[in-house]
Amino acid sequence: MKAKFFIRFLIGTVLLILFNFHIVCSEDHTARIPDDARPETRGYYTYCMSHRDYGIDIYELNEQAFISDLDVNEFQVEVKPSCNFSRRINDTDIRGVVIHYTNGSSQSAWSWWQNQYPGTSAHYIINRDGSIIQSVPEIYAAYHIGCYLNDEFCGNCPDKLCNNKGYFYDPEETTIAIELENAGPVFPDNGWYTDIFHNPIPDDADIFLYDGSDPLYHASQYYEAFSEIQLTVLEKLLADLEQRYGDLIILGHSDIHQVSVDPGPAFPKAKFFNYLSE
Repeated sequence: MKAKFFIRFLIGTVLLILFNFHIVCSEDHTARIPDDARPETRGYYTYCMSHRDYGIDIYELNEQAFISDLDVNEFQVEVKPSCNFSRRINDTDIRGVVIHYTNGSSQSAWSWWQNQYPGTSAHYIINRDGSIIQSVPEIYAAYHIGCYLNDEFCGNCPDKLCNNKGYFYDPEETTIAIELENAGPVFPDNGWYTDIFHNPIPDDADIFLYDGSDPLYHASQYYEAFSEIQLTVLEKLLADLEQRYGDLIILGHSDIHQVSVDPGPAFPKAKFFNYLSE
């Protein structure tokens, strides 16, 4: 009797091991690479899809740096990859550009994007000195303006960006995100100005005095002004994007998302934006 029980137990154990072995071997642990992905982004894509749910090693991530979409002969650009992205619904259906500010240093921004998942990101940061950081390839959707598939959060979003045959979808699917290194609202502090995190802004940064005409910008009477070289590079980057994607809607984060204020009152909207909410 004991012998029969032992034999049954042994057979059952062997079958269970074989069953689990079959599952492990048959399961595909490799991230599926999009057929239309640029070859030079595939290592980066595979790393992010395989690791972002289980912890990302920043050193390993930086080793997967992709080749920038920008011509390095035309732009001073450095790649700092983030895994905060997804595939676009229509992979090359880019219709607009959303302008943001970083609310602090660009290093703080891209460091946060590299460590945090799921979280935020943008395709580009234009630094105060005019140099550029790219964190997400243009073929992917950066996490910069989530509306949670609900048009109540982004009620001002133009149809061209958010309407897909009568159905609403997040504008991050159809836009390129550009962050400008800028503190946004600043506050006087013993002869200096600090950002919302109490960090001093650069000594040579100019201050924009806000006239209080729009309650959206009630956070402070003072905002950091955008540098001349920064705005010149932005104009050049927008021209480059439109050359590659055709006419694009250019607008700010606050023009879409009802609780956002960037790029703020110091940004020259009349010069850059071709869509302004009523």
